[in-house]
Amino acid sequence: MDQIQLVEEAVLSAAAALPGPERPPRVLAARDCRPQQLTDALICLTRSCAPGEVAVLADRTPQGSGREGFLFAADRFYADEEELCVDAFSKRRLVTPVYYRDLAAVRPDPQTPGALCFCFCDGRREVAAVPHYSGFVCAALNAVLQALQAAEAEGGPAAAPEKG
Repeated sequence: MDQIQLVEEAVLSAAAALPGPERPPRVLAARDCRPQQLTDALICLTRSCAPGEVAVLADRTPQGSGREGFLFAADRFYADEEELCVDAFSKRRLVTPVYYRDLAAVRPDPQTPGALCFCFCDGRREVAAVPHYSGFVCAALNAVLQALQAAEAEGGPAAAPEKG
């Protein structure tokens, strides 16, 4: 199984395990996205991701445009500009993409409802407000991290993503 498939399976499984209101309205494998929806997501959510690197789009727009939400690529995660606010006063955001290889875990922050603590492999921790679907983001990222760890334990890293 290549890394795109691994990430796709992990995110879709995590989304399916959550009640409807706790996940974005559309959580789609890249192959199930409309071409314009995927193009809009790439323009609005990322600056450095090719269509062939996308595993899942979690679209939180009412119309399904793909312009807001979360994008899970083969090796990294993106969020729209309303998400991952680290400091409300300065509007500083957790910089995306967040590479899975740099991330150890994601946990709900016990001090701040709706915020997540991103625990990085280098020991750094960043608490970021996730105003939309924080439970989904936490579950999906942890599912991806667990799937990647299991694949590595079974015989090395998952296959490199296909270039598209």
